[in-house]
Amino acid sequence: MDFLNSSNFNKFYTLYYNRCFLFAKSYVHNDLVAEDVASEALIKLWELSDKETIDNPLRLLYIVLKNKALDYLRHEKIKQKTLEMMSV
Repeated sequence: MDFLNSSNFNKFYTLYYNRCFLFAKSYVHNDLVAEDVASEALIKLWELSDKETIDNPLRLLYIVLKNKALDYLRHEKIKQKTLEMMSV
């Protein structure tokens, strides 16, 4: 699929957004955050397709989703530790 074509990307986005949302939500357990992670991952996939040929876009999409969700969780953990340190 040629993601450089915005029409194809829009179809791909529409087709896979719900799956991406549910996958992200299984990690972050928050609807709003899962929406952001899903959108960011789909956009990242499109940006990557501009730089290189992607043989298996779904595989890469799930890798990006997982990494973005884990990044969010790491960031939340750091925020929590900082708040705990400040309240002592």
